Amino acid sequence: MHCLLQTFTVTQEEEGDNATHSIIANLLGLDEERGGISVQVNGSVRLYGEIERFYQLSQDIEVHKFTRLSFMYTDLESADGASLCLYEELNLNVQNSCPSRCFVPEEGHNVIDLGNIFSDRLTAVRIIGFRQGGGVSECANLHMFTTAKTGTTNDKDLCVDPNARRLVSIGCKCMDGYALSNGGNVQGEFDTCLSCLSTPDCHFNASTSLGEDECARVSKNSRLIEIEPCMTE
Repeated sequence: MHCLLQTFTVTQEEEGDNATHSIIANLLGLDEERGGISVQVNGSVRLYGEIERFYQLSQDIEVHKFTRLSFMYTDLESADGASLCLYEELNLNVQNSCPSRCFVPEEGHNVIDLGNIFSDRLTAVRIIGFRQGGGVSECANLHMFTTAKTGTTNDKDLCVDPNARRLVSIGCKCMDGYALSNGGNVQGEFDTCLSCLSTPDCHFNASTSLGEDECARVSKNSRLIEIEPCMTE
């Protein structure tokens, strides 16, 4: 079986600038029995058979609450269980425990809310992965862009986040039982108040230090959240 080195790209649009991020793909076994990936002349990525492959970006792509990824998906031959996965690093705990990192596309144009996938954290995507149970499919025109940013309050000076309350002269703070996605006490434009009980969804990473004032407690001596293995990204 031969080995090919090819590249495909993810374009990124951030505040009017376009950047291209190349991915070096080590392509093995391009037949349906073994499964594999092929980069087409037009730059699209074609998936063959049963595969699970992960590739590292040539440079990190910064993502936040308003980042989206769009691409075209085509089922070419009875494709089964195709998904596109994005990770901050290649971590088996995250892969096994955090299915929200993978997106199952529909035929045609798809838009992934990366902010939602990464729980509205300021972070960087370093790994892209493809999974498929069988058949042949294709992903094309991978493009990252930013939606219009919204503030933390509306025209009535109330917090936009339903899990936050506004304190005069301070700003919006998370209600009891919630913590800011990027840590701290006062909500910024990239923050969302996340439930402290939602650890299975991998909301927080190991670098997020939840102080006693950042997450509500059921009593003075008991906290609602414990750091789980799936959060060691």
